[in-house]
Amino acid sequence: MAWEPTPSATDPGLDRAWYGIGFGAAYVRFWKKYATFSGRASRGEFWWAFLANTIVVCVLYAIFMSVATTTQTCDEYSCSAISPVGNALGILVAVYCLAMFVPTFAIIWRRLHDTGRSGAWFWIRVVPFGEFVLLVFLVSRPSLDGARYDPVGYGPYAPQPYDQPTYDQPYRP
Repeated sequence: MAWEPTPSATDPGLDRAWYGIGFGAAYVRFWKKYATFSGRASRGEFWWAFLANTIVVCVLYAIFMSVATTTQTCDEYSCSAISPVGNALGILVAVYCLAMFVPTFAIIWRRLHDTGRSGAWFWIRVVPFGEFVLLVFLVSRPSLDGARYDPVGYGPYAPQPYDQPTYDQPYRP
């Protein structure tokens, strides 16, 4: 029998994974948990934030390309293919991509926790075909083993302080 978390329509707090999260809430939560590597991230939390960031980067890049390719500044000595506005938009795209580097790393780390794996599995990317293994991990279902990454007192079978986690006992608040 596979364990499926119960979706929640309300925010359970930043220290817990939000199962059933929506698009906008996932994007806001992505930035709120900028450098949080502890805890878990649900599939929705990860994939909605991934989609939102992909859309933002594509829109910024499309605007940059439309401005950069349609404007030229020339004087009697040289011609520049990119205008100052195009340069500013290019810098904006680069800054946004740099700004999302740490939170993307953090949400992948937390998503691996939700599947019951250590966040260090992120580094499988450096071996050949490791990206595909990481992708399989990121689309995997949540695991009860991921509860060990929750703060004490949370999760479907949360341990009590000073107890060893046992998954055959019911949740005790």
